[in-house]
Amino acid sequence: MRFICSGNNFAVFFLCCCSMLIVSSCAGLNQKQLVYTTSERRELLINLPYGQGEEKYKTTLDGATEQMFSYKDGSLMYVARNTTWPTPNGGRVKQSGTNSVTNLASGRDEKGLYWKEMQVEGFTVGYAAVPSSRVERFDKALNSIRLKD
Repeated sequence: MRFICSGNNFAVFFLCCCSMLIVSSCAGLNQKQLVYTTSERRELLINLPYGQGEEKYKTTLDGATEQMFSYKDGSLMYVARNTTWPTPNGGRVKQSGTNSVTNLASGRDEKGLYWKEMQVEGFTVGYAAVPSSRVERFDKALNSIRLKD
């Protein structure tokens, strides 16, 4: 105990503890921040949950876009704009209805996995097939959304 609490060593110990806290607080979100720019020069920024694997991008000549990120456990996160095709949660949203105040729909699928979809100024952002152990991380990603002019 004397080694840890002695003068110079205490400062080193304290800095190491602070560093570990900072690293562990960032562990739930990936450092990758996505930026989507609209024709109106608006930007949507979102921090993805840690561990995304495959990335798929779909676009059309008329400007519709959808970007999906798959995870090893089968969950996925997506951002879409001006699409004419249904999102991964499209059928569930229709069935459950969107809250007109929050522009949000959420629930559990037939396997008991969580899904959520929200509208943010022309963007459709959501996640699907998320196990209960990772819902908080995916909600943090949705809560990280920022719009910039």
